[in-house]
Amino acid sequence: MKTSKYIQVALLIFIFATTLVLFLDAKSITITPKPLHKVKGYYDSKLLDDFSVIVAEKNSKFWIRNDSISSVYYQHRDKDGRSKSDFGFECFSLKNDTLFVSSVDENYWLYVNTQSVNKIIGKENSEIGLSGYYSDTLNITITKAKIKGSLRNDSINVLKIDANNHSDISFGRITRKVIDSITKEEKFIPLNDKLKEAEITLKDHSKIKITKPQKLIIESDDTSHYTIFNGNSNGKELITTSTLEIVN
Repeated sequence: MKTSKYIQVALLIFIFATTLVLFLDAKSITITPKPLHKVKGYYDSKLLDDFSVIVAEKNSKFWIRNDSISSVYYQHRDKDGRSKSDFGFECFSLKNDTLFVSSVDENYWLYVNTQSVNKIIGKENSEIGLSGYYSDTLNITITKAKIKGSLRNDSINVLKIDANNHSDISFGRITRKVIDSITKEEKFIPLNDKLKEAEITLKDHSKIKITKPQKLIIESDDTSHYTIFNGNSNGKELITTSTLEIVN
Protein backbone atom coordinates (compact mmCIF):
# COMPACT_ATOMS: atom_id res chain seq x y z
CA MET A 1 0.00 0.00 0.00
CA LYS A 2 2.82 2.36 0.94
CA THR A 3 4.66 1.48 -2.27
CA SER A 4 1.58 2.46 -4.29
CA LYS A 5 1.41 5.85 -2.54
CA TYR A 6 5.12 6.44 -3.18
CA ILE A 7 4.57 5.72 -6.87
CA GLN A 8 1.63 8.15 -7.00
CA VAL A 9 3.63 10.90 -5.27
CA ALA A 10 6.60 10.34 -7.59
CA LEU A 11 4.30 10.51 -10.62
CA LEU A 12 2.78 13.81 -9.43
CA ILE A 13 6.25 15.29 -8.86
CA PHE A 14 7.31 14.21 -12.36
CA ILE A 15 4.21 15.78 -13.97
CA PHE A 16 4.70 19.03 -12.03
CA ALA A 17 8.39 19.26 -12.93
CA THR A 18 7.68 18.57 -16.61
CA THR A 19 4.95 21.24 -16.71
CA LEU A 20 7.25 23.77 -15.04
CA VAL A 21 10.04 23.13 -17.53
CA LEU A 22 7.67 23.51 -20.48
CA PHE A 23 6.28 26.75 -19.03
CA LEU A 24 9.72 28.26 -18.50
CA ASP A 25 10.78 27.20 -21.96
CA ALA A 26 7.69 28.82 -23.49
CA LYS A 27 8.41 32.08 -21.66
CA SER A 28 11.88 32.16 -23.20
CA ILE A 29 10.64 31.97 -26.80
CA THR A 30 11.83 34.84 -28.97
CA ILE A 31 10.57 35.88 -32.37
CA THR A 32 13.02 36.25 -35.22
CA PRO A 33 10.93 37.72 -38.04
CA LYS A 34 12.28 37.85 -41.55
CA PRO A 35 13.19 41.36 -42.70
CA LEU A 36 10.44 42.96 -44.76
CA HIS A 37 12.92 45.15 -46.60
CA LYS A 38 15.96 43.63 -48.27
CA VAL A 39 18.59 46.07 -47.08
CA LYS A 40 21.95 45.79 -45.43
CA GLY A 41 21.37 46.17 -41.71
CA TYR A 42 19.85 44.32 -38.78
CA TYR A 43 16.53 43.73 -37.06
CA ASP A 44 15.30 42.66 -33.64
CA SER A 45 11.98 41.92 -31.92
CA LYS A 46 10.25 41.97 -28.56
CA LEU A 47 7.21 40.08 -27.27
CA LEU A 48 4.37 42.05 -25.68
CA ASP A 49 1.21 41.37 -23.73
CA ASP A 50 -1.95 41.69 -25.82
CA PHE A 51 -3.39 45.16 -26.43
CA SER A 52 -6.48 46.46 -28.23
CA VAL A 53 -5.55 50.11 -28.92
CA ILE A 54 -2.61 51.58 -30.84
CA VAL A 55 -1.71 55.27 -30.60
CA ALA A 56 0.61 56.70 -33.24
CA GLU A 57 2.34 59.64 -31.59
CA LYS A 58 3.36 62.77 -33.52
CA ASN A 59 5.72 62.10 -36.45
CA SER A 60 5.72 58.33 -35.90
CA LYS A 61 5.78 55.93 -38.83
CA PHE A 62 5.13 52.17 -38.68
CA TRP A 63 3.22 49.19 -40.10
CA ILE A 64 0.55 47.04 -38.42
CA ARG A 65 0.07 43.37 -39.26
CA ASN A 66 -2.03 40.49 -37.91
CA ASP A 67 -0.24 37.76 -36.02
CA SER A 68 -1.06 35.10 -33.43
CA ILE A 69 1.47 36.65 -31.03
CA SER A 70 1.64 40.33 -30.05
CA SER A 71 5.10 41.74 -30.69
CA VAL A 72 7.03 44.71 -32.01
CA TYR A 73 10.17 44.73 -34.09
CA TYR A 74 12.32 47.01 -36.14
CA GLN A 75 14.76 47.03 -39.03
CA HIS A 76 17.68 49.40 -39.29
CA ARG A 77 19.41 50.44 -42.48
CA ASP A 78 23.10 50.07 -41.85
CA LYS A 79 24.34 53.58 -42.63
CA ASP A 80 25.87 54.81 -39.41
CA GLY A 81 27.29 51.60 -37.91
CA ARG A 82 25.01 51.40 -34.88
CA SER A 83 24.75 48.18 -32.92
CA LYS A 84 21.57 46.50 -31.67
CA SER A 85 22.11 47.84 -28.16
CA ASP A 86 21.60 51.39 -29.42
CA PHE A 87 17.86 50.85 -30.00
CA GLY A 88 16.29 49.43 -26.85
CA PHE A 89 12.65 49.63 -28.05
CA GLU A 90 12.09 52.94 -26.25
CA CYS A 91 9.73 54.07 -29.01
CA PHE A 92 7.22 51.37 -27.96
CA SER A 93 5.36 51.90 -24.69
CA LEU A 94 2.59 49.59 -23.45
CA LYS A 95 0.24 51.02 -20.81
CA ASN A 96 -2.75 48.99 -19.70
CA ASP A 97 -4.51 48.04 -22.95
CA THR A 98 -2.82 50.62 -25.20
CA LEU A 99 0.41 50.54 -27.22
CA PHE A 100 2.01 53.95 -27.84
CA VAL A 101 4.43 54.25 -30.75
CA SER A 102 6.68 57.32 -30.89
CA SER A 103 8.91 58.57 -33.69
CA VAL A 104 12.45 57.43 -34.48
CA ASP A 105 14.99 58.57 -37.05
CA GLU A 106 14.37 57.72 -40.69
CA ASN A 107 16.89 54.86 -40.75
CA TYR A 108 14.49 52.65 -38.76
CA TRP A 109 11.44 50.74 -39.97
CA LEU A 110 8.99 49.87 -37.20
CA TYR A 111 6.40 47.07 -37.20
CA VAL A 112 3.61 46.05 -34.83
CA ASN A 113 2.21 42.52 -34.89
CA THR A 114 -1.12 42.00 -33.14
CA GLN A 115 -4.15 39.74 -33.06
CA SER A 116 -6.62 41.91 -31.19
CA VAL A 117 -6.37 45.64 -32.02
CA ASN A 118 -9.74 47.25 -32.71
CA LYS A 119 -8.86 50.94 -32.34
CA ILE A 120 -6.13 53.01 -34.01
CA ILE A 121 -5.42 56.66 -33.16
CA GLY A 122 -3.11 58.70 -35.37
CA LYS A 123 -1.73 62.01 -34.15
CA GLU A 124 -0.24 64.89 -36.12
CA ASN A 125 2.13 63.93 -38.97
CA SER A 126 2.01 60.22 -38.14
CA GLU A 127 1.99 57.63 -40.94
CA ILE A 128 0.44 54.20 -40.41
CA GLY A 129 0.56 51.25 -42.79
CA LEU A 130 -1.89 48.34 -42.68
CA SER A 131 -0.84 45.09 -44.36
CA GLY A 132 -3.97 43.04 -45.04
CA TYR A 133 -5.19 43.90 -41.55
CA TYR A 134 -8.49 42.66 -40.13
CA SER A 135 -10.50 42.83 -36.90
CA ASP A 136 -14.18 42.18 -36.26
CA THR A 137 -14.69 45.89 -35.55
CA LEU A 138 -12.06 48.50 -36.40
CA ASN A 139 -12.20 52.15 -35.30
CA ILE A 140 -9.74 54.64 -36.79
CA THR A 141 -9.39 58.23 -35.57
CA ILE A 142 -6.68 60.41 -37.13
CA THR A 143 -5.78 64.09 -37.09
CA LYS A 144 -3.44 65.49 -39.75
CA ALA A 145 -2.16 61.95 -40.30
CA LYS A 146 -1.88 59.35 -43.06
CA ILE A 147 -3.02 55.74 -43.30
CA LYS A 148 -2.31 53.51 -46.28
CA GLY A 149 -2.26 49.83 -47.14
CA SER A 150 -4.91 47.13 -47.34
CA LEU A 151 -7.64 45.48 -45.26
CA ARG A 152 -9.01 41.94 -45.21
CA ASN A 153 -12.47 43.22 -46.04
CA ASP A 154 -14.26 39.88 -45.72
CA SER A 155 -13.04 39.59 -42.10
CA ILE A 156 -14.24 43.01 -40.91
CA ASN A 157 -17.86 43.52 -39.91
CA VAL A 158 -17.78 47.25 -39.12
CA LEU A 159 -15.17 49.88 -40.04
CA LYS A 160 -15.49 53.34 -38.49
CA ILE A 161 -13.23 56.21 -39.56
CA ASP A 162 -13.01 59.76 -38.22
CA ALA A 163 -10.48 61.81 -40.21
CA ASN A 164 -9.69 65.45 -39.41
CA ASN A 165 -7.34 68.29 -40.37
CA HIS A 166 -5.83 67.32 -43.75
CA SER A 167 -5.78 63.59 -43.02
CA ASP A 168 -5.21 61.20 -45.91
CA ILE A 169 -6.46 57.58 -46.06
CA SER A 170 -5.86 55.20 -48.95
CA PHE A 171 -6.92 51.55 -48.86
CA GLY A 172 -5.97 49.38 -51.80
CA ARG A 173 -7.32 45.94 -52.61
CA ILE A 174 -5.53 42.75 -51.61
CA THR A 175 -4.19 40.83 -54.58
CA ARG A 176 -3.24 37.20 -55.06
CA LYS A 177 -0.42 35.96 -57.25
CA VAL A 178 -1.26 33.57 -60.09
CA ILE A 179 0.76 32.09 -62.94
CA ASP A 180 -0.60 32.71 -66.43
CA SER A 181 -1.29 29.31 -68.03
CA ILE A 182 -0.07 30.50 -71.43
CA THR A 183 2.76 32.96 -70.81
CA LYS A 184 3.81 31.35 -67.49
CA GLU A 185 4.32 34.86 -66.13
CA GLU A 186 3.23 36.03 -62.70
CA LYS A 187 0.08 38.13 -62.44
CA PHE A 188 -1.59 39.76 -59.46
CA ILE A 189 -5.38 39.48 -59.38
CA PRO A 190 -7.34 41.75 -56.98
CA LEU A 191 -9.74 40.02 -54.62
CA ASN A 192 -13.41 40.99 -54.83
CA ASP A 193 -14.02 40.92 -51.09
CA LYS A 194 -16.10 43.77 -49.63
CA LEU A 195 -16.51 45.30 -46.21
CA LYS A 196 -19.88 44.61 -44.65
CA GLU A 197 -20.31 48.12 -43.26
CA ALA A 198 -18.31 51.37 -43.10
CA GLU A 199 -19.08 54.67 -41.37
CA ILE A 200 -16.74 57.49 -42.42
CA THR A 201 -16.50 61.11 -41.28
CA LEU A 202 -14.22 63.57 -43.09
CA LYS A 203 -13.49 67.10 -41.91
CA ASP A 204 -11.16 69.99 -42.75
CA HIS A 205 -9.55 69.02 -46.09
CA SER A 206 -9.37 65.30 -45.35
CA LYS A 207 -9.66 62.62 -48.03
CA ILE A 208 -10.08 58.87 -48.46
CA LYS A 209 -9.89 56.22 -51.18
CA ILE A 210 -11.68 52.95 -50.45
CA THR A 211 -13.49 50.10 -52.20
CA LYS A 212 -17.27 50.36 -51.90
CA PRO A 213 -18.56 48.33 -48.92
CA GLN A 214 -21.91 46.55 -48.84
CA LYS A 215 -23.20 49.39 -46.66
CA LEU A 216 -21.51 52.78 -46.66
CA ILE A 217 -22.32 55.96 -44.76
CA ILE A 218 -20.13 59.03 -45.34
CA GLU A 219 -20.35 62.47 -43.78
CA SER A 220 -18.05 65.02 -45.37
CA ASP A 221 -17.73 68.79 -45.21
CA ASP A 222 -17.25 70.92 -48.34
CA THR A 223 -13.45 70.92 -48.03
CA SER A 224 -13.00 67.14 -47.97
CA HIS A 225 -13.01 64.56 -50.74
CA TYR A 226 -13.56 60.85 -51.13
CA THR A 227 -13.14 58.31 -53.91
CA ILE A 228 -15.23 55.14 -53.79
CA PHE A 229 -14.08 52.30 -56.03
CA ASN A 230 -16.83 50.00 -57.27
CA GLY A 231 -14.58 47.01 -56.71
CA ASN A 232 -15.22 45.33 -60.04
CA SER A 233 -12.55 44.01 -62.38
CA ASN A 234 -12.37 47.08 -64.64
CA GLY A 235 -11.51 49.39 -61.74
CA LYS A 236 -14.20 51.94 -62.62
CA GLU A 237 -14.68 54.39 -59.79
CA LEU A 238 -17.36 56.65 -58.38
CA ILE A 239 -16.16 60.08 -57.27
CA THR A 240 -18.25 62.52 -55.25
CA THR A 241 -17.73 65.25 -52.67
CA SER A 242 -21.19 65.53 -51.16
CA THR A 243 -22.68 63.76 -48.15
CA LEU A 244 -23.66 60.31 -49.34
CA GLU A 245 -25.25 57.15 -48.03
CA ILE A 246 -25.07 53.97 -50.07
CA VAL A 247 -26.88 50.84 -48.97
CA ASN A 248 -26.84 47.68 -51.07
